[in-house]
Amino acid sequence: MPQSNTPDSPEVTPVDTSFADILNEFEQAHHARGETLEGTVVTVTADSVFVDIGRKTDGVLPVDPKVPLQPGQKLIVSIRGRDEEGNYQLSTIRVETPKDWTGLEKAFADKSVISGHVMEVVKGGLRVDVGVKAFMPASRSGAREVADLEKLVGQDIECRITKLDTASEDVVVDRRVVLEEHERQMSIIHRRGTITSEHHRFFLALLLNVPSRTRILDLVKQRYPTQDPVETVLDWVEEGNDDNIEPVKAKK
Repeated sequence: MPQSNTPDSPEVTPVDTSFADILNEFEQAHHARGETLEGTVVTVTADSVFVDIGRKTDGVLPVDPKVPLQPGQKLIVSIRGRDEEGNYQLSTIRVETPKDWTGLEKAFADKSVISGHVMEVVKGGLRVDVGVKAFMPASRSGAREVADLEKLVGQDIECRITKLDTASEDVVVDRRVVLEEHERQMSIIHRRGTITSEHHRFFLALLLNVPSRTRILDLVKQRYPTQDPVETVLDWVEEGNDDNIEPVKAKK
């Protein structure tokens, strides 16, 4: 009896989906842009830094000559999206871009540091996307030369709003003030390495990572519940003498 070429039941095609694929889809659906996490530098090329962020694929940072990175070095990064090869596009910018005028008004009132994307060079400075188009004067960009100004185009930056007029949609931002604050923080980090007191190390860690004075006092209270947080901090400041701080040797 001739056999029919038509199968009695439709052939079941196995679903070509691995657990890794499902996990990858879950990550894309649930991990929004702007997520901040710790990563480890894996490889450094001429124009890219590949960072292990604990995901299926690595993250990629653009090379910044001012911030040399080495394999094995840990750093805090933010996810900005994915490139064509599926790698996570990363940024060392850890603050958010306001999503609307309400967010801009709050950032201006709080003097918060926000994230912006440099769009182009314009007369007198740069055009920066901070949720809306803002102007950044060249003198407040942190760039010393015109060539340095042009190199900022296409980069994500941290800045602070110095002028906000919602009626005329006039927004002015300042990057230089943020850079100066960063330099102050780096100075604190260097000084922290010379401090032997555990209390002072804890306090400096708070100064580096917690912008709110009230929050700092809350954390001090949590760690030392039987002490008045204000008095505790004042005691630490008064104790910051030669007994706790070793002299920093000048570089030759």
